[in-house]
Amino acid sequence: MRSRPSQRPFSFFLFAALLFSILAPAVSIHAGAVKYAFQETFSNPDPATGLPVDWSPFEFPQKKGTTYRIVENSGNGVLMAESEHGASALFMKFSADPVEFPILSWRWKVENVLSGDERVREGDDYAARLCVIFEYEPEKASSYDKLKQALAKTVLSLEPTGNTIAYVWAGGLGKGEAIRSPFTESMMMVAVESGPELSGSWVHEQRNVLEDYKSLFGEEPPPIAGIAVMTDTDNTKSRAVAYYDDITLGKPDGGADVKR
Repeated sequence: MRSRPSQRPFSFFLFAALLFSILAPAVSIHAGAVKYAFQETFSNPDPATGLPVDWSPFEFPQKKGTTYRIVENSGNGVLMAESEHGASALFMKFSADPVEFPILSWRWKVENVLSGDERVREGDDYAARLCVIFEYEPEKASSYDKLKQALAKTVLSLEPTGNTIAYVWAGGLGKGEAIRSPFTESMMMVAVESGPELSGSWVHEQRNVLEDYKSLFGEEPPPIAGIAVMTDTDNTKSRAVAYYDDITLGKPDGGADVKR
């Protein structure tokens, strides 16, 4: 008899679906004179929550959450994430064409990196990750994936979501290394930074999500469904503090307005 699957993998699979099903319909970004499909400087916190306006939190059931809040850094607002044995995310839902807007730019800082084998579930924690989530394409989904999506929709009324690229600050992976998430085949982890050498320093990153998607998934991408940030330490039972700022998704010639 085949053993019953554990609850945790299914819950982690629902991460992307939960992020983008509980909000209003996504805002579409059109081409033309628009420079950025998405731009966030974390300079406009909600007075009631301290979170960035229009971003929404997601917490895993029966999990301690990560604390997110906007703080001041050298006169500039940045998003601070503090996690101790916890896991939760912040997300923003929008729609954009990755062919028109392929350049993802951001800066981040970590106070420490996590030790653990990110290739297995017990080590699947990162001091910082920035996730780009793409729309679901049912015609390309496996039978197993369709079953999971159907269960999510039937049981929890969640709309399907597709593949995800998670750009991470890794502890065990080598810089530039890409692996599939140990929890779901639809999420690829890309170690943009690795190790403690740059801990405590702001680091600016830039990626071409169009080229990354084609390289990681072997096909042209569907539209982008949104972005999420996540600092998590639940599997390794550790602690991490990270900061995020100046996230943009723009055109190839759009440049990057980065605060130094």
